[in-house]
Amino acid sequence: MCPAYATCTNTLDSYYCTCKRGFLSSNGLTQFRGQGVTCEDIDECSQSSPPCGPNSVCRNLLGRYKCSCFPGFFSPTGNDWVMGNPGRFSCTDINECLSSGVCPEHAECINSLGSYSCSCRVGFISHNSICEDVDECADPRICPEHATCHNSPGSYSCVCNLGFESSSGNVNIQGPGETCEDVDECDKNSALCGLSSICINILGKYNCSCLPGFFSPAVWTPEKPDDFRCIGNAPRHAEHFRWVSNHPET
Repeated sequence: MCPAYATCTNTLDSYYCTCKRGFLSSNGLTQFRGQGVTCEDIDECSQSSPPCGPNSVCRNLLGRYKCSCFPGFFSPTGNDWVMGNPGRFSCTDINECLSSGVCPEHAECINSLGSYSCSCRVGFISHNSICEDVDECADPRICPEHATCHNSPGSYSCVCNLGFESSSGNVNIQGPGETCEDVDECDKNSALCGLSSICINILGKYNCSCLPGFFSPAVWTPEKPDDFRCIGNAPRHAEHFRWVSNHPET
């Protein structure tokens, strides 16, 4: 009597057919009867005003449609919505950065609409999807002259060599403007070499020498400074000056 996807309603002296929800009669009438009329599926997704909200996709089904959130979004009422559920279907961005382990170690997670990205922290570089430490000390210009570079995870520091000190007074230095200046050991300690001797400052080190008419039986070394003593009546075959650097020559 009625075609598929239609409901038959009896009247006092006749009947009529009505297409079910999600279908439309082929003759455009809401109520119809007779042969040749069919109920055709309505493609809700192709309408000028799509039934699904932003950040979602509409999929037409037989007699109905389905809304699904785009990847990176979720719906508080469930990611898949079908006609008949109450309320407007809305898709909200998923903040992937709130989950642990999204990005590799030493990386920061940056959330974006429907997605996210990972960025290696300063001092690290991306390689094969991991953040590897940058060896800043591989650059010979990273530290000032007379300094040694010490690499550390994600950073580095410059330390002035023995006999030098930083212009800022800090032990660990980095960045432009820092220099390593010679330490004048002789000026800091007038009794550095002992009595009857003279202290001679040179770049990065100093020398101890006996005054004329004095000699030391032992050569001065940083390890045994007390062995260096200048005494009078230097023998004729003895040198008037005995000195040694506080740093071995290289």
